Amino acid sequence: MEIDGEGEAIVFFDLETTFQDRVLLEFGAIFVCPRRLIELDSYSTLIRPTDPSFSDTFSGHHGITRADLASAPLFPEVADDIYQILNENMNDSKCRIFGVALLSMLSTLAAYFRFEEQPHRCLPDVRMNLEVLKHCGTVLFLESIFPEVLQSSWISPNEVSIPSTFAIPASFYDGNPRIRIMHNDIDLKLHCSRLKVQLEIRKFDDANRRLTFVVAASRRLCEVLDECDILVEQRYKDCGGDSEWLPVVNRDYQSVRLRLKARVDGNTVHWRTQIERYQNESSTFQRVESSNFDSAELANLFIPGTSADAFFSLETFDYREKAGIGLVADKLIIHHQ
Repeated sequence: MEIDGEGEAIVFFDLETTFQDRVLLEFGAIFVCPRRLIELDSYSTLIRPTDPSFSDTFSGHHGITRADLASAPLFPEVADDIYQILNENMNDSKCRIFGVALLSMLSTLAAYFRFEEQPHRCLPDVRMNLEVLKHCGTVLFLESIFPEVLQSSWISPNEVSIPSTFAIPASFYDGNPRIRIMHNDIDLKLHCSRLKVQLEIRKFDDANRRLTFVVAASRRLCEVLDECDILVEQRYKDCGGDSEWLPVVNRDYQSVRLRLKARVDGNTVHWRTQIERYQNESSTFQRVESSNFDSAELANLFIPGTSADAFFSLETFDYREKAGIGLVADKLIIHHQ
């Protein structure tokens, strides 16, 4: 599609298929102005499978019903239209296929930007992907001219510069020093993808009502946390702290312990960590709400072997003559098959 004075339109397209047999059920595409990034036109169609016996076993898929498919055209009836869309707008130099890894990343970004969950259909999916790209472009633009705008963002361990990391006294709590861990004059917060759960969630301390779970740590994450340990322990001792220092990394298993945030409401404790469940098979997110701070309520989420994307802060603690760095989860995205 040619746009006067603005070049050719960008086409975002998507397919809906059944999970097991990958039978094509729907094709959808949107045409986007490359300069203004607005939708100019769209095309979508359901596609009735050619196998007559398909409808006997089909029970529905993402809102597509047997009745919808019964009146839909066969693929040969719409093949020319689809071919025209793809042939006119795609060639080897411009075509980009979004694989499973990139699509999963787009879904994770959609959750990060807090987009509302969309119907898992072709047009809503491609429109959401366009909005994700627009938001990412905006963030990159702001980051380039206003770096301080994103000062509260999480960074990956690979982005941490050890020489730019330092520890400063923050305050005293119950007579014990608290230490802040800084990176380029900003509180250090880390984001790690696909951390493998090693030990299920459990109540670590009845008095403080803390829920924790253990994940495997990458080599780089261990290096960053080890350096933070050295810096913070020294600063802690300089401030008069004398409790036994507990390393944040368990080197025997190359693992770390993450803790959920808690909020006390009378005699009830709720978790404050934002938790979302990501279903890999359907590429959907589900917000997990807390009724109370109950480890049993979370047991089915943090199963050993499950992966989690973690956004966490580094906070020092000094309790019962034990001190160290605690990794406090601000947000978790749990991946389920």
